[in-house]
Amino acid sequence: MVKKWGWLLAIAVGVGAIYVYQRFGTATVTVTSEPAGALVWIDGLRVGQTPLQGQPVKSGKHLVTLEHSWYADNERQINVQIGDHITHHAVLQAGTGTLVLQSNPRGAWVELNGQRQDFVTPARLTADSGVYTIVMGATELRPVTKEVVLADEETVEVNLDLNPAPYGSLTLQGLPAGATVELVGAESPYKPGVRLPVGKLTVRVNRPGYAPVEERIMISGGENVHRVNLARLYGILRVNWEPATAEVFVSAPGIARQRYREPMRLPTGSVEIRARAQGYQRALRRVTLAESGATVTLQLQPIRVTPGAHVRDALKSGGQGPDMVIIPAGDFRMGSDRGSATEKPVHGVKLLFPFAMSVTEVTVAQYLTFARATGRKVDKRVDAGAGDHAMGYVSWDDAVAYAHWLSAQTGATYRLPTEVEWEYAARAGSQSTWYFGDDARSICAHGNVADRSAWNLYREWDTVDCDDGMVRPGPVGRFAANAFGLKDVYGNVSEWVLDCDLPGYSRAPAVAADPEEDAGCETHGFRGGSWDSAPPDANSFHRASTSSVSDDRGIRLVREL
Repeated sequence: MVKKWGWLLAIAVGVGAIYVYQRFGTATVTVTSEPAGALVWIDGLRVGQTPLQGQPVKSGKHLVTLEHSWYADNERQINVQIGDHITHHAVLQAGTGTLVLQSNPRGAWVELNGQRQDFVTPARLTADSGVYTIVMGATELRPVTKEVVLADEETVEVNLDLNPAPYGSLTLQGLPAGATVELVGAESPYKPGVRLPVGKLTVRVNRPGYAPVEERIMISGGENVHRVNLARLYGILRVNWEPATAEVFVSAPGIARQRYREPMRLPTGSVEIRARAQGYQRALRRVTLAESGATVTLQLQPIRVTPGAHVRDALKSGGQGPDMVIIPAGDFRMGSDRGSATEKPVHGVKLLFPFAMSVTEVTVAQYLTFARATGRKVDKRVDAGAGDHAMGYVSWDDAVAYAHWLSAQTGATYRLPTEVEWEYAARAGSQSTWYFGDDARSICAHGNVADRSAWNLYREWDTVDCDDGMVRPGPVGRFAANAFGLKDVYGNVSEWVLDCDLPGYSRAPAVAADPEEDAGCETHGFRGGSWDSAPPDANSFHRASTSSVSDDRGIRLVREL
């Protein structure tokens, strides 16, 4: 019995010893990683992959290394004691490798994991290690896709052959001017003859004032011509105005200005309404006409001005605009029977509205203030130090831009004069060749023209037998004014007007038309002659037009009242 209990005690002691040794006499390491699936090496011996649970190790120091297909190796030294149970978790970092991308033919675009790159093949780039879906393509070639794994410190070469894809051209007909075309999903924007892949394509066409069109069309190989018809949309415009004697005119893109009639059916979109009545300020309103129509009310305000009074507007940026003098409304005889064919026939014109006109031509200093404020380019031949001289070397566009800037700076409406306004203001009630009479030799008291001083330098010129003391453009305001208070009407620099070219006088209206600014002309008119003009070209009725820039063309402005 004693012997039996002895054996049982021995077995228990053995089992306990084994447990104590396994529990406290060994150490274990559990290894996890993010992402999982990394190979685990301990002291250079591969022992499994993550997650690795309870790997036995001896006490002491151990080097744990994790390897993954496309992440940088992760190493960590651990120190364990008998009985330790250590957990090691590693967040793996992407490594870097090299992609060498080539295509046949060269010049293909490249997408990496859905992102279009800013280079074409061939290309070599350093990239984070990982899995890449590579797509290469080119115009009229089929895109090709390949997936590669880029390991840390590895170079992977990808060379794809691109095969031709079926393409056709597309030209749309029947589009109204200004229509926008969207080719849904196409890589190329629309233009006549655009090349597109064969297959179905959605085309959207829009233009303000028209019903939009969306069509599904088939692109086949070769040339495709498709007609798109946009239906014009219309609305009813109603206008109310005071005073009842006012004339009302309406215009819209593609529709010339015409007298308003009630009610008026017009294409939808931008519509301009103008009203005028003698003794009242002009009214201008722009509206967007919808299919539901629009109603506009115009209340013209009386004009209360004193002819001969001066107006000078303050500029928002500091300083003042040009000195302007008020010219009264009235009528006159325009043209001359003694002039060229373009100046005939003489005809009566009535101006319904007073206006202000700059006393002198715009000076170099005044124009440079505008140019510096707006960044507008100035001809390098302009002498910036001659601030009080008449500005030359300006185009018609330059002159219009200066007037627009003054309008924005002052809140008033500045513009170039019309031919009618210029000649009416220049004549100042006269019917003679010049406002001072018909004797050309008197012009030197009134303007800087081609005279004796000019003849001394330019002997071949036609000149007048008097001397104004100047040759080239000079300071403004040095000569006598006309009856309206305008100076330098003749000579110095000729002055741009709004009008296109030289419209004939045979059908000229008896009432001066409202001014229209048309930049789409081949030439624009200029008046008054310049420093190099003989008297026949520097008078009240002489007309000329050009599109060129010269030192003998400048600016005189009108300010609406």
